[in-house]
Amino acid sequence: MLDECLPPALRDNKYFMYPFFWLAYRGRNVRETMEFKSRVLGYTPDEYQKFYAELDSISRNRLTDLNAACLDAILDMLDSVATLLDAGCGAGYLLKRIHEAHPGIALAGSDIIPAPADLPGRYHRCDLLELQAEERAFDIVVCSHVLEHIPNLKAAVLTLRKLCRRHLVIVVPCQRYYYYTLDEHLHFFTHEQQLAPMMGLEPGAMLSCRKLDGDWLLVVRGLCPG
Repeated sequence: MLDECLPPALRDNKYFMYPFFWLAYRGRNVRETMEFKSRVLGYTPDEYQKFYAELDSISRNRLTDLNAACLDAILDMLDSVATLLDAGCGAGYLLKRIHEAHPGIALAGSDIIPAPADLPGRYHRCDLLELQAEERAFDIVVCSHVLEHIPNLKAAVLTLRKLCRRHLVIVVPCQRYYYYTLDEHLHFFTHEQQLAPMMGLEPGAMLSCRKLDGDWLLVVRGLCPG
């Protein structure tokens, strides 16, 4: 409602947005979170990891950001998959749902926060770009509601594609740009035509793109064929 119903001059006014940030972040580090888009460019990897490890916000404590339509679409494409990585798995909601629907898939998750409880499969605690050091390859890599947070978007997509034998499945929000957003987003994907160039994809790399309930669901060709 904030993004769609208010005039931009009011919606992106620092003083107007302050109370919303105070509520969303429970009154903690309000100045830092309001200026996150500028501050993050100067963060060291340790500072970036510390920010997210200590983040306590309404959005961070949701069960998942993945909507039902995208979840169903992901589950439907996994019938012949043997190995899967959820890059930026958070609390492990998607991995648990995949394990319930496809218990035969060997699963792995990665994130910069401590390992979540009861996670099915292996867990790698590391920055997304450090996944390029992993020698394992996966049939499918899923990256859901993560890339909008990553400063070096093109490098992140390239890293993930190198881990895929088949496909990289990406979910990002369809969202217009505002500086003061309550979600730590750095990239904004408003139009389908923006997606390939923003992610550094060559012609033909994107196999499909659908808009499902306000999110983009992309299937991208991997760079590690098996």
